[in-house]
Amino acid sequence: MKTFKEYVKSKSGKIVDSSESPLNKKRSEPTSPLNSNAEVQKALQSDATSRKIMEKGIEHKDGDLVGARLNLNVLNNTKVPVYTLHKPTNKTGYKQGKGFYGGEAQAYHHVVTMKNAHFNVNQKAREDIASGKQNKFPMASVDGEFKKTDKPNFDGVVATFNPKRHHLFVDENGRSIRSAEDVTLHGHKAYLRGKIEYHTPETEPKKIGETPSESKLHEAFFTETAYEAYFTE
Repeated sequence: MKTFKEYVKSKSGKIVDSSESPLNKKRSEPTSPLNSNAEVQKALQSDATSRKIMEKGIEHKDGDLVGARLNLNVLNNTKVPVYTLHKPTNKTGYKQGKGFYGGEAQAYHHVVTMKNAHFNVNQKAREDIASGKQNKFPMASVDGEFKKTDKPNFDGVVATFNPKRHHLFVDENGRSIRSAEDVTLHGHKAYLRGKIEYHTPETEPKKIGETPSESKLHEAFFTETAYEAYFTE
């Protein structure tokens, strides 16, 4: 028989269906306002780097592997959130933490939908930013298969990432997220649907540096319920 500690560890990371999560919600709109196409284009045209990237004329197709990262320059200057889509820098490494945030910038989208997405953070870069050694720069991305859609879906479990507070993407309870089957990105939030994979002690990237992180595994949320379940299984 497993010890209680072993039991909790075995339950600490798992794949859950968003429909069964207490954090799952139905939403007709995102939690932050959507901007019009005209407002998005105006914001992008105001930025010299963005104009050069748009001149490439790259349009992604369903299933194209991409990395998505919130463009902080445009957001800070115009208050309009847009995502930069990056060219993949590997074929499978993104599933093991090697994100595409350093890949070539190819296009911009106000809202991004992806399938089989992985949530990646460069831990050394996160520490440099969180500790104040450097200003924010590309060091985290959501990486997966681009999905074209005319009507974005904002249902699901919300995930966020703030390098000052967390070393990984987390849900609203602070639990570390590894991947999700279906994701919509807008503003500072990701909306997760389908199967959501949480990190286990074996998969969670090691935090680098002395800056604290509030990111937690599932085991941090096991209380009396887990204790009772352990003795009734």
